[in-house]
Order: sequence, then C-alpha cells, then structure tokens
Amino acid sequence: NGGMAFNNNGIIDVESGLLALGGGGTGNNGTFRAGAAARLDWTAGSVFVNGNTTFDGPGTNRVSGATLTLGGGPSTFTDMNNVEVAAGTLTGSSSLAGAGAFNWSGGNISAALSLPAGISFNLSGADKALGAGGFITSTGPGSWTGPGNLNTSAGSGLTNNGTFTVFNDAQVNFGGGAPQSVFVNNGAFVKAAGSNTSFTAGNGGVAFNNNGTVELRTGTLAINGSYALAGSPQLKVVLGGGNPGSQFGQETFAETASLGGILSVSLTNGFLPTNSQSFALATYPAGTGKFATTQFPALPFQLQWKLSYTANALQLQVVPANVFQTTSLTNGNFQFTFQGQAGSSCLIEASTNLFDWSPLLTNAPFNGTLNYLEAPTSKFSNRFYRATIFP
Repeated sequence: NGGMAFNNNGIIDVESGLLALGGGGTGNNGTFRAGAAARLDWTAGSVFVNGNTTFDGPGTNRVSGATLTLGGGPSTFTDMNNVEVAAGTLTGSSSLAGAGAFNWSGGNISAALSLPAGISFNLSGADKALGAGGFITSTGPGSWTGPGNLNTSAGSGLTNNGTFTVFNDAQVNFGGGAPQSVFVNNGAFVKAAGSNTSFTAGNGGVAFNNNGTVELRTGTLAINGSYALAGSPQLKVVLGGGNPGSQFGQETFAETASLGGILSVSLTNGFLPTNSQSFALATYPAGTGKFATTQFPALPFQLQWKLSYTANALQLQVVPANVFQTTSLTNGNFQFTFQGQAGSSCLIEASTNLFDWSPLLTNAPFNGTLNYLEAPTSKFSNRFYRATIFP
C-alpha cells in the first residue's frame, strides 16, 4: 500500500545482507553505509536526499525501482563505496567526491552528475536511458560492457574527461527533439573489443565532439550524427592485419567527416604489412580537413607509408620507398645517393641496354646512406644504374 517512508537524517548502516526501502522518504545530510557484500536497495517510491550526502562502505547503495532525487548538495564516496542505478530513476544534481564506483546497469538517469577522477563510471547490463536534462561528466576511468544500448533524449549528454573504454557492440541511440544529445570526448575514447559501436543515425543521430583521443584497437566506430573537432584531437589506429573491423579499427561516418590533429598508427600481434597492402582507416560520404601530424611505425627500408585523402575514404597504403634520393650530372660525372639499412652492403651495376649489367661496386658495406660517383659518363649515349642491397 505504498510502503513506509524512511526519512534518513543520520546514518543507515547495513553491515550484512540487504536492506530494501520501498516507501520513499527524504533526508538531509544523511549517510548510507553498506558493508562488504551488503546492499542498501531503494526499490520503490520517491526518495529525496538533500544537503551533504555520504555513500559509505565497500558494499553497494542501489536504485532498483525507486525515483531517487539528489538535492544539489555534494555527495561523497568513502571507503570505496559502489552506487548503482539498476532500475528506476536517478534525477536531480550532485557533484560527487571521494573514491569508488558509479555503476549503471539499467533504468533512467536524468540527473546532472560530476564524477571526479577517483570514481569510475561503468555501464553494463540491459538497455538504459539518459533522460532529458541528464548530463554526466566523468573524469575518472570508465568502461562499457554487456549487450545493453544507451538511449538518449533531447538535451542530454555525456562528457568524458578520463579514459572511457568500450568492450561491446552496443549502440547509442537518440530519441529525437532539440537540442541534439551529445557525447563530448576530452580524454581518451578507446574501442578495445567487439565489432561495432554505433552512434546511430536515427532522428538526427548523436553528436560526437572529439577534443581528445579516439583509439581504435579493433572493431568499427560508426559516427552517424554530426562530428566536430576542437582542441588537440588525435586518432590512434592499431593494425593487426588487413581486415577492417576485425584486424584493425576503423571509423565510419554517415555525414561529412572532419579530419585533423594527429594520426597515430601502430602495429600489434607481430603484424608487418607488405608492399601494396591498403587500409581504409575511415570511410565517409565526404571529408574535410587533413591531419597536421602523422606518426607511423617503421617499415623495411624498401617500403614506405602513403596516406591518401580520397573522396570516400582515408586510405593508408604500403608502397615502395624512394630508395634513390638524389642524382646529378656535372661535367660528365654522374652522382647518385640512395638509402638503406645501416650495416647493409650493396652491389651497384650499370648497363646500356637494360639486359647486360656490369658490376661497378661489389659487397660494399655502408651506414645507411651511400653516395656513388662514376666518371666520366660522356662516352655512353645512355646509361642505366641499379643497386641491390643485402642485409
């Protein structure tokens, strides 16, 4: 029949088992403590916590059906407490402090929350909803696991100031309206597992504003709403093979892709690209901008990276290196310079018909750069040179 309200202006201490509060209630400057393996559950009703609220103990304080309203005062985590929203609604506002974990496994959050570096922000479980006015700013570590999608409403948003790591294939959906929901990345957004994480296109999509680092270790990051760059953005892509989505990470855009900042590529699992291999790091209907800085892993000396901004893709290719660096013909003397690995040796040959080759320099070790001069060459109507480099 609605339960009994529990108004807490002091300390609730659950040292063992479960305390379920299903009749709502209110309180000022209250402490909610859960011991190890214990839990305090708000199961139903409307609960208002005002003033300076403390979530204490190594156990869990959980919203599992009630509507819990934070009254705007600071909330403090002590003794590595865990606060979980599993069902029901969390609303109001609070700036959190201390150390612990804020876990979101279901239900609705329409609160304005600020999580400091010491509190981890973890999404898991079933579908969950970020309601209108819901803004969560996380400065600590974050993770997203499980199959549940995140459904957002107009006027809601997430800001990541720490490292937020995605381990699943879930989607971020937008319910429509204005203003558009937004994900703002000021830290590091890492796609570490799963095949596809999608900021879906429905109702205008979810805006993705990248002011930090997007790191794609595997899978696809599909950005189907607007995409904007600011600050010092960086795209990190890890190559472990030639198949996009499974062996290297890829961005896909439904709208115009903004490219800029730093592009950093690394290799994993012993993978070494070969000549003519190509990697579509991003695909899009149209692109704008270019990366100001590129960082690529070392290749064998006879190969080099080539980055191309095509009409519909950011294409990274492995192509033959320009081994011969400089050539000159002065007073009948022909001089050329080429590059190789330090400690290598070379065979230089010459020909007048490209069929018959004569050695000019045999088994000559060099330190990475070799300058060769042949004089005079004026007695030849045409002259061809080639260099074979040995480890």
